[in-house]
Amino acid sequence: MSRSAAAVFAALALASCGRGQWREVDARLQQASAPARAAGFAPLPGRNNEFGAFTDSATARWSLDLVEDRPYYLAAACTEGCRGMDFEITLLDGTTLARDSSDRTDARLSFVAVRSGAHPVRLRVAGCSEGTCRWAAQLYAGRR
Repeated sequence: MSRSAAAVFAALALASCGRGQWREVDARLQQASAPARAAGFAPLPGRNNEFGAFTDSATARWSLDLVEDRPYYLAAACTEGCRGMDFEITLLDGTTLARDSSDRTDARLSFVAVRSGAHPVRLRVAGCSEGTCRWAAQLYAGRR
């Protein structure tokens, strides 16, 4: 096998790594966000969606840029091997704006921003019973 053929083969193998799990996460995220989409909420692009993979437990942090008095819906989902997830959205001073602690393999949170600007998010996944688990989260915005 030539070097270039080996490189192409390796790239294809890496690209397909976890593909089935990513499809599973996407399907679960679609289910978790169905109530928001049915209510007219639309997904927001850019850093308003996050995803990751882990082997044991995980904590992910990112920031959402929210607009005061606008309704939002944050949906998250994880592969079947996840043992519960929750997340919290706070104000910059650490005050909790909204929290989902249902400990399910998907998390759903509907809230209204009380201030405009950056809002930190912390997502925790309790554990993974498979070799690798994958998760995804998406923010949806409603009309004011």
